[in-house]
Amino acid sequence: MLILMSCILVLALVITGYFVVNGFRKKKKEQGFAKSMISMGFGLIPTSFGGDWGDKLFALASGFILKTPSSEVLQQIDQTSQLNLAQLVVGIVLLGLGIFFDIHVRRKYYILNIDMIGRRIDNYENSAGLSHFDYKEYVIDIKRECQGVMTSETAKDIHQIIEENMKAFRERTAQLKRGYTGVSPIPFVMLAGTYFSREYVNEYYEFDKHNEVYVSLTAQKKHFPKLKRRTNLDNLDHNATEVVLAISLTKQIDSVDTEQFQLPIVHLSVDKPGDNVITSKVQLREYRQTVYDTIMEIQNKLLHVTKMHLLYSGQSCLAFEMGKFFNELDSNRISEVISYQYSRQLQPRYHWSLNINGQQKGLFTDLRIQTGGEVNI
Repeated sequence: MLILMSCILVLALVITGYFVVNGFRKKKKEQGFAKSMISMGFGLIPTSFGGDWGDKLFALASGFILKTPSSEVLQQIDQTSQLNLAQLVVGIVLLGLGIFFDIHVRRKYYILNIDMIGRRIDNYENSAGLSHFDYKEYVIDIKRECQGVMTSETAKDIHQIIEENMKAFRERTAQLKRGYTGVSPIPFVMLAGTYFSREYVNEYYEFDKHNEVYVSLTAQKKHFPKLKRRTNLDNLDHNATEVVLAISLTKQIDSVDTEQFQLPIVHLSVDKPGDNVITSKVQLREYRQTVYDTIMEIQNKLLHVTKMHLLYSGQSCLAFEMGKFFNELDSNRISEVISYQYSRQLQPRYHWSLNINGQQKGLFTDLRIQTGGEVNI
């Protein structure tokens, strides 16, 4: 009997150790801890009864086959049992706590925050309808790197920070709910999205600067302004090898903004651009699809285009979603998608850019340097 109990306990410890090590290895400490408690509970409960488990199983089986009265079966089992009540209670408690904790961990979700201004959603959780125990904020902090003039070295550092953290976030949150928020230069947000392709985000949070609160995108299918294409592709130069795609949600991108580009321009916009136009996840998905369909149509109609210059005035959530599908574009067709950073006070207004896809992904271009200023990140 002692040998059997020892074997069961050793097996429980081995299983526990596996879950703990596996959890830490995948940076899922809470999940590993919950599974370790469940395993310990399963190990302690059966061995708390003592006796020979073979005899107990034989008594149950023979009683069922021979239709022995239940009182006699229980008496026979009792004769082979030496109940350790303390061990049983501890096992049940560990099992119960482990199951409860595992359910709680699975319900908990991580919110990715790509932050350049030091704003944490932790400080606004009430306005966002969040409970501190239901989520964990995962911050990609690039505030220090974004101070001052953007240079090739700074862009290289930020690219490395984003790549490493996006891979860690992707692995850590596998099979868990995910949220997204962020205030950072659009090219870096899109670049981050490329490291999250084919992954799902459950919730999105946008900052309402007028009311100083975070708001989550709703799941309601309410009325919202349509993102419309304002350019007839048939009227563009079909021999062009480069094209500009201008997407206007927050502010209308007009001819003054785009005068530095002597290229065909395709405009997408809502009727009345303004802050926080995107208010629902249904709207976000539709806008994402509109952008994707437009790019596909450009590929199909402007057959010589290999480079797309992307100008975007809008919320971070759509920039992140666009980055996700830019990584999946056919690089044999549009081999370069370049995202630009805007400043009304500088000349040119789109003063630096990042390549978002293809073999030159991460290429930084400082457009204030007339010689090009291109450096590979």
